Amino acid sequence: MKKTRKPSPVGTIIQRKGDPSLRWRVLARDRETRTLLLERWDGKQTEIADNDPNYEVAARPNDWPFVPCPSRQNDPVVEVLQSVRGKLVSLEPMYDWVPSSRLSTAGSLYFNPALDLMTGDILIAVHQSGHRNRVSITRQFGSLKKRQARIEAARKKAEGKEAWSHLGSILDDD
Repeated sequence: MKKTRKPSPVGTIIQRKGDPSLRWRVLARDRETRTLLLERWDGKQTEIADNDPNYEVAARPNDWPFVPCPSRQNDPVVEVLQSVRGKLVSLEPMYDWVPSSRLSTAGSLYFNPALDLMTGDILIAVHQSGHRNRVSITRQFGSLKKRQARIEAARKKAEGKEAWSHLGSILDDD
């Protein structure tokens, strides 16, 4: 039995097999025609079959840690800079970081875990107009899965306190 590749979900970064030099982001998936609409960082788009064996998943940004990137300007982030040994180094889009949407004016920035960003690190987001703003790595820095797990743990802890709180009122009535 021939094994078929599972179609890539929207937001996934894919590349041609054996060629990591050019990456595409899945913008949309058409279930009727079984195709994927892809977009490169420079804005060029193409469409491929959703089971094309020449392409492979390079990264799943939804599994990457992210931070919000607010902006007072109405322009998208085009570059992210990191200070390395006192020098500003440009991070590679689609490899090191990905915005939640290439054309969004604000939103989240997803960072490759291989960057090993730590709490307290400061990055600089450069917008299309040249406006720059600081992006701080806080304690909440984490992937969607990690954040959901943290919220669930806090909810369970709060439920545990509520479960025992009614016993106090029962004991007080005696």
